[in-house]
Amino acid sequence: MQTLQRANDIGLEVVLLPEWYDVDDKSAFQILAGEVLDGAYFSPRLKSSRAPHSAALMRRLMSGDDFLKRVGFVEALEKAAS
Repeated sequence: MQTLQRANDIGLEVVLLPEWYDVDDKSAFQILAGEVLDGAYFSPRLKSSRAPHSAALMRRLMSGDDFLKRVGFVEALEKAAS
């Protein structure tokens, strides 16, 4: 709120975007992958949009084992299989 107040104080127009999340760690990447690749919703209050370019990039990144290990998908798949 401090940022909004400061923008108001100096006469800047503020445009609020819909609530969303940052993707800056493994957990957030897994949430994003669920949305983009599997159609899972991040929140029942928010509607996801199609993201074909993001999906293509994620599929390309995920085609290598090293990337899957780094983002924790190998462990998740192993848990699901057991």
